[in-house]
Amino acid sequence: MKQFTLIPYETWHYEYCAALTPEGQQMGQAAVRLYAQAYKLRGYAESIKNEDNKIVGCGGLIELWSGVGEVWSMFTDEAKTNPFFLHRASKRLVWSVAKACRMHRIQAIVLYGDPVREKWIEKLGLRREGRMEQASPNREDFGLWCWVKPCDTT
Repeated sequence: MKQFTLIPYETWHYEYCAALTPEGQQMGQAAVRLYAQAYKLRGYAESIKNEDNKIVGCGGLIELWSGVGEVWSMFTDEAKTNPFFLHRASKRLVWSVAKACRMHRIQAIVLYGDPVREKWIEKLGLRREGRMEQASPNREDFGLWCWVKPCDTT
């Protein structure tokens, strides 16, 4: 199994990974650059490098507004060769940021019907909330997944 290391996120990491993935290529360069910058300015993120010091993925949690965050990730095929590392690092980042920022809602948008991605986001602790029909330039459907903190009734 490949060895990976977490490092601080930089905008070029997202751009680099996007160029290596079908999702990133579909977005277009201007959109990729915009997202990469937004994730740096408004969120909390980490990147993953391999033993050759190549970036193989990045992900994090962007605060949409007070108390509400959205999980995002851009993983290359190489990053997926160590799913235990990905899951452990992702779960630690998401829940530590959620707690520190006192978030009451975390959400993620995931390609609908993709069992690997849906299983991963479910293991992070989110549940399917709904379906977004024809939500991409290619008219693909996406699922909206969320975790909502129970209301404090005391």
